[in-house]
Amino acid sequence: MSIKRELKVGKTQDVLAMQHTEDVDDNFLPKATEIAALNEINSDVLPWLMAMSEREQKFRHENHFKRIEITNNHNQREHNTARCALLIYFVLVISCVLASYVLVREGHNLQGSLFGGTAVVLGLAVLIARSPNKQPKQDSGIQKTNQ
Repeated sequence: MSIKRELKVGKTQDVLAMQHTEDVDDNFLPKATEIAALNEINSDVLPWLMAMSEREQKFRHENHFKRIEITNNHNQREHNTARCALLIYFVLVISCVLASYVLVREGHNLQGSLFGGTAVVLGLAVLIARSPNKQPKQDSGIQKTNQ
């Protein structure tokens, strides 16, 4: 079994970025020369190795699909949370605008206008702040280290 590790570290202004990557070669089957040597000692080694290799591969595939399912569930929950937050936010802004309308209708023109205007401006500010950034961040100071 061989392990290749890579660590990238960089700093841009106030952000420290770190990326750790590991490449593990954990092939269950030994090299062909070793299999031939083991087969000379015991002829049942090759079928046993093949069966163990198949079990190992099945186990890896099952765990891979379980990790994908967990990630998908997590992403779906985050998406639903964001959707609910935007719905609640929309209802609050509409409520503030309706309250502003009621204030203006009751004769409180200045208070109603300020309340409604503030609600609309804050509503737009939150939507602009939530919009995705079009410019990708540059990682100018990233250094690589290999182990």
